Amino acid sequence: MKRNVDGFRIDAVPFLFEDAKFTDEPKSGQTTDQNDHAYLLHIYTQNLNETYDMVEQWRAVIDEQKDRDT
Repeated sequence: MKRNVDGFRIDAVPFLFEDAKFTDEPKSGQTTDQNDHAYLLHIYTQNLNETYDMVEQWRAVIDEQKDRDT
């Protein structure tokens, strides 16, 4: 942030965490193509509570840095 960064690329945030037991994802029933991302419901590998906690922590770090710079 001290180097004039305008932003951060965070498009992979939903995939930061995975179920600790590596539980298999259930089938979605939307498609029979196993190569299609929609073949499974990604309830154990996407948008977990830990992900939201991490984003909140990142925000706190950015806010803290911002306060120091002002």
